[in-house]
Amino acid sequence: MARATSAACLALPLLSSVASAAPKAVKECKPKAPTVELAIGGTIERTEPLDYQGQRWILVVDKIVKPDKVRLVSAGGDVIELGKPPQTVEPAHYMGRGQAFYAIGTARSQTAGKRDVVVLRWGTDPRPRLTTLWTVDAVDGKPRAAIRDEHMVALWSQPGADGKPPHLMSGAVELEEMRIAPSQDLGERKPDGFFDVVTLTKGFGAAFENAAGLVRASFDAHGKSAGAPAPLQWAAATPVQALLPCGERIWLVHSAGDKELALANYDAAGSVTEVAKVASSRAEPLPMQCTQDGLLLAHRTANAKDNTVALSIATLDAKGKIHDRPVRDIKGGLDDVREPQLVGNSEQPNAFWVEGKAETTKVFVRELSCE
Repeated sequence: MARATSAACLALPLLSSVASAAPKAVKECKPKAPTVELAIGGTIERTEPLDYQGQRWILVVDKIVKPDKVRLVSAGGDVIELGKPPQTVEPAHYMGRGQAFYAIGTARSQTAGKRDVVVLRWGTDPRPRLTTLWTVDAVDGKPRAAIRDEHMVALWSQPGADGKPPHLMSGAVELEEMRIAPSQDLGERKPDGFFDVVTLTKGFGAAFENAAGLVRASFDAHGKSAGAPAPLQWAAATPVQALLPCGERIWLVHSAGDKELALANYDAAGSVTEVAKVASSRAEPLPMQCTQDGLLLAHRTANAKDNTVALSIATLDAKGKIHDRPVRDIKGGLDDVREPQLVGNSEQPNAFWVEGKAETTKVFVRELSCE
């Protein structure tokens, strides 16, 4: 694997369990330097932040399904070219760990009428290594996974029989020896509903939507279930777009109508409290990053009357006080400023985004300062 010089990007802090404590003052994050165009080139349809070799990168792929080009990009413009996945594999979620990184996804099974849940591993060899984890009848929700030390927990959804709701499944893998535990059924999932899994200080946590609302599940450090999933106490539950634990709080981004998204957090007892709303012209997962005892997030708004689109950075504390700063404002619509991401530490993060398509695709970065 060809390695370029690294950028000074630090990994996000490890996610910790929810506990009660007085929130600290949260600094406001604002643009520190002018926008810089990175010399990347080529079509980009998807980006994801990724930990790799103790640093924080942006992973860019040219196609969401069956990508031909997979690259890591730093805030300084360094690029690592990676071997493309096999054409039989559809990667869904990328993760980094130490000197390697992984993609959880699905693949055509050698067993007729079946589908495989698989993992790809890139290491010193630029060609990804493919391992089949579980063979199932079908998958109706793109897999998600989280890695803590040498253990991984994966989630995926399987269609229900005879018109019944789909079920959310989980599975654990010990990555060094590739020991694969049998899958577990977490229960019914709302069709097309949200689900995700994250790392915690002592294990893993997951959340998913079912007919009753948002449900949480816990796993120990080896990925073993720590008990039956339990519903959160959320009277006004609405569709969830993103989940992120930060320090002593777990944040939720959820729908609040056509032009807004709401932010809430929940405590150790599972009680959800809505704290703020931000403008957003599209219901989509928001890039988020922990900062002090609060939250930093990127959101886009389009103004059809003026034919403009703006990318903004919002800093939010636990009590709902919010500071909103514009980062990019141009002529066009939502598709003209896309794939925003946040990368870096809590003092000087970077905002990435993509403009244009096909041969005109450009990647931009702007340094932020939180003070």
